[in-house]
Amino acid sequence: MNKPRISIIVAMSENSVIGNKGEIPWNIPGEQKRVKEITTPHPLIMGRKTHEAIGRVLPGRLNIIVTSDKAYQVEGGVVVHSLQEAIAKATEQDSQEIFIFGGGKIYEEAMPLVDRLYLTIVHIEVEGDAFFPDYSAFT
Repeated sequence: MNKPRISIIVAMSENSVIGNKGEIPWNIPGEQKRVKEITTPHPLIMGRKTHEAIGRVLPGRLNIIVTSDKAYQVEGGVVVHSLQEAIAKATEQDSQEIFIFGGGKIYEEAMPLVDRLYLTIVHIEVEGDAFFPDYSAFT
């Protein structure tokens, strides 16, 4: 089994906002379809807040949710308690690529491990409480 590529997929504003109060502060026609096409059938790793903002397990992909809450459960998803545990679980799937799916804390922790960045920059500046970390290593 080859080591899978670890990738981040993210959309952010010009001021690095990725979310505000559990919501994505824009709507881009076709973006969700694009994300689905890129990420299916690969494992997705996301934090609990990101999973709850989505509101469901995304079909066709193993959804791995990282949380410190030992009692947290997700029907149809896998709950783990560290990024390292999430990557180990995703690697078991024998996929060529693993996607880091958010949010801000997970992106920041994963950044040193990432091989590829799928980045959409939304050309607006918005208020937010979740931000994408420095990605200058990819430029």
